[in-house]
Amino acid sequence: MCHEIRTPLNAINGFSELMLTEENPATRHLYQEEIRKSTASLTSLLENMLELSKLISTEELLPLAETDVCLICAERLELQKALNANPSVEYSFESIEGGGSCVVPTNAVYLTRVIDNLLQNAAKFTAAGRITLACHDDRTNRMLRISVSDTGIGIPPEKREWVFERFTKVDPFKPGTGIGLYLCRLVVTRLGGDIHVCPEYEGGCCIRISLPY
Repeated sequence: MCHEIRTPLNAINGFSELMLTEENPATRHLYQEEIRKSTASLTSLLENMLELSKLISTEELLPLAETDVCLICAERLELQKALNANPSVEYSFESIEGGGSCVVPTNAVYLTRVIDNLLQNAAKFTAAGRITLACHDDRTNRMLRISVSDTGIGIPPEKREWVFERFTKVDPFKPGTGIGLYLCRLVVTRLGGDIHVCPEYEGGCCIRISLPY
């Protein structure tokens, strides 16, 4: 944790000092971009830790409200696409409802956190290819299904449950604290649902959420 906090902090401090003496506009822009990315990384890390601490410290049920989940999915996918800015990765959104509304009772704040974490993970491990966010409201069985799939490095079969434990990382050289998927499972479980790595998916990784309502 100390290492993961110090890394973006050092980058922010270092590039901020360099900007004070750099006169080339193009170079200054590069420094600004590095500061922005490090700030976003640090903010996400601290927000995850705060949410994790809050969830662990109480067993209260998460408040629910009618929420358009398809709208949240579409918005978070566009945001991740803008933040990642990788021209080698294509982003797509799939809705069984054909892009219409998908209003179900859930906790919008925590579900948004889960979707963000899954998209950030997919972007981190996908250098090129596609990231797909799918949302399906199965009204017959009253089940909301959300999945994030990618064409990245994937997760070995023996680690499909292990990755949901605290402080675990598929690639130890990638930045991150290893609590993202743990937090996702904690939230989904508190919402009465299930989250798992799809064993049948090939060519990358697919994580699926099932939420009854």
